Amino acid sequence: MTIRDLEIFTAVAENGKIGAAAKKLYISQPTVSHVISQIEKEYHVKLFERLSRKLYITDVGREFLNYARHILSNFR
Repeated sequence: MTIRDLEIFTAVAENGKIGAAAKKLYISQPTVSHVISQIEKEYHVKLFERLSRKLYITDVGREFLNYARHILSNFR
């Protein structure tokens, strides 16, 4: 996992939509979807529930979001 992956995850969690996160980060929607899927596969977790074209962060996702924010703030 890279710093960019953490930035992408954080943007999705904060925006609630992959398209909005992609726009904010100036990258394509499929790229954002791919990164989220890869994180979920690599760590065998479900970060978001996908319902009605909206994402809802799971409990594991909330924990991961705290971790990601901590790492990103230390990196900056």
